Amino acid sequence: MRLRARGFTLIELIVVITILGILAAVALPKFVALQIDARIAKANSALGSVKSAAALAHSIQLTQGLAANTSVVMEGVIITMVNGYPAAASITAAAGIAAPDFSVGAVTAVAGVNQIRIATDAGHPNCVVIYQEAAINASPIVRTLEGGRKTKSLPSAAGGTFNGLAGLPSGWNPGKMLLTV
Repeated sequence: MRLRARGFTLIELIVVITILGILAAVALPKFVALQIDARIAKANSALGSVKSAAALAHSIQLTQGLAANTSVVMEGVIITMVNGYPAAASITAAAGIAAPDFSVGAVTAVAGVNQIRIATDAGHPNCVVIYQEAAINASPIVRTLEGGRKTKSLPSAAGGTFNGLAGLPSGWNPGKMLLTV
């Protein structure tokens, strides 16, 4: 009686390895795209938080009848105001944005106007939300930048720029929100 060898033939192993290679080649780019999409979603969530916080602080100031540069209190935190909207140094506190969830940069002056950069994480400093303080009789400029990807601005029906959020107070013009193409 002969003993029959048990196991897989060389052809069977090659077929299995080839199938695994094809699956890996298809799945890896999708996994990388998911990471990029997750960073963009995180930046867009920070964008929404910043816009909502700015609108809420502005509405608190208006309903209390305070002067444009008078601080307001939100959730027990004093929010410094500039021209009726949160200062760049206070917007993260108003929006509830902090480390370790985000990488918050220092307040810097650009063309004489303070702004702050809020990155999705320290490893991706170009995937950011930028908040620029409001000028006199204007709203703050809030925008996103997704590094390494094509972006464009979309016009809104009101003639301003697309802000990505419905139901904001009339006159609210948050500036540009760059959308991934």
